Amino acid sequence: MASITSVSQNALSSLSTATISRWTSSDIAALGTEKIGTLTGTQLKALSSAQIAMFSTAQVAQLAPRNMASITATAFRGFSAATINELSTTQIASLTTAQIAAISNADTSALDKNFIETLSQSQVKGLTSAQLNNLATNITFIETQDIAALKTSQITGLNTTQVQSLTTDQIKALTQAQVIALKVDQIGALDTKQIQAIETADLAALTT
Repeated sequence: MASITSVSQNALSSLSTATISRWTSSDIAALGTEKIGTLTGTQLKALSSAQIAMFSTAQVAQLAPRNMASITATAFRGFSAATINELSTTQIASLTTAQIAAISNADTSALDKNFIETLSQSQVKGLTSAQLNNLATNITFIETQDIAALKTSQITGLNTTQVQSLTTDQIKALTQAQVIALKVDQIGALDTKQIQAIETADLAALTT
């Protein structure tokens, strides 16, 4: 295989997936930031998690959002939390629920405010209960409209510390089904302001 540094950007996009699947850390480093953006979705799909882990943050920033979804969920695990936190809003928006669900629990605990706030309703709904738990009190970064999209199983999976950290706006956004689903210890963890933030109709349904 010819040296990556000698392959033009136009020729790079025509490389076979078999060739790309054999790339080493030296090959990926040789792509720099200019050539990395020419990789097609099909080529990105051929990369392994080990190869994905070799990408620098600067290189990942050059990946076309339209092609990000082509990275397999298994390969996506190669991205560190630090790299994921540097994704642009358009790159984040292009991520599939399978990719989001593939983020390890350890990396989930390190996700920052910008990444969490940028997640769409479907992406938030795709988080596993373990991932939500590992967000810890960073769950407060989830947008109110996205909180309302959480499944009741996700709501009941929150620990009491997370319930206590929910903002009054997030509490107000809870649907009646979500409020009714709250467990006894979760309700007991709510403070006065949080209880007051529960919609009247939802509070009435909770006490009936």
